[in-house]
Amino acid sequence: MLGAFAWDPATLTLSGTTRVVAGEPAVITLAGNGHQPVTPENAGMIITREGDLVKLTLTSGTSTDVAWSLVWKN
Repeated sequence: MLGAFAWDPATLTLSGTTRVVAGEPAVITLAGNGHQPVTPENAGMIITREGDLVKLTLTSGTSTDVAWSLVWKN
């Protein structure tokens, strides 16, 4: 479940929290609108592209709220 999220136009960063169920991927799908994500992937976070859609997949070994952020470039 998507929790609180915020957009920072100065840094082109979208960040938020998502409730993740243990062992189940949580997928957030965003429209790129011509922008490219530049955040490196880290443990429990995978970024994929499908055309202009960006999918952020989050996983966790425990059921918890996961904080995430995605930095974009023009």
